[in-house]
Amino acid sequence: MQINPLRRVRLIWVNLILDGACSNMPNHRKNNETPMQTPNLSKQQIADLSRQLRTRYEVLRRRSAPWSADVATGAEVHDTKDAASAEVLDEVQAADQRRDATEMGDIEQALARMHAQTYGVCIDCGQAIGVERLQAYPTAKRCRRCQESRERRPRSGSSPGR
Repeated sequence: MQINPLRRVRLIWVNLILDGACSNMPNHRKNNETPMQTPNLSKQQIADLSRQLRTRYEVLRRRSAPWSADVATGAEVHDTKDAASAEVLDEVQAADQRRDATEMGDIEQALARMHAQTYGVCIDCGQAIGVERLQAYPTAKRCRRCQESRERRPRSGSSPGR
């Protein structure tokens, strides 16, 4: 199984972040604006959350290794029941891979916000996201109030994006 070139670039970028190679990268801010600081998170809390995100990312990365795609499809199909079972397994595996890719993207975004020093700041209202919320859901990009408001809106076929 060949990795999509865009996915390969994304994996390289994430590995750089996971390895800490981006720690010396300049933050790209306009007019030397200062980053929004999150007064409710200590450096230790951010380090703990970062470690939690990196560990989860590594679990997902290993699970989505190219060899895993061949496991379910490697079985021989002998009759229509086997074919139906194989098709269902393929669909489940595809759904799992989509879910994992989405979660990996959320983790990448959270790590990027940490690097930009905007982690823990709601992307909608700019207020601090509660420590308890971040500890329970480290990829949260909205405060509880904004997320609840977003979830109450009628959906247009897309996920609510926490």
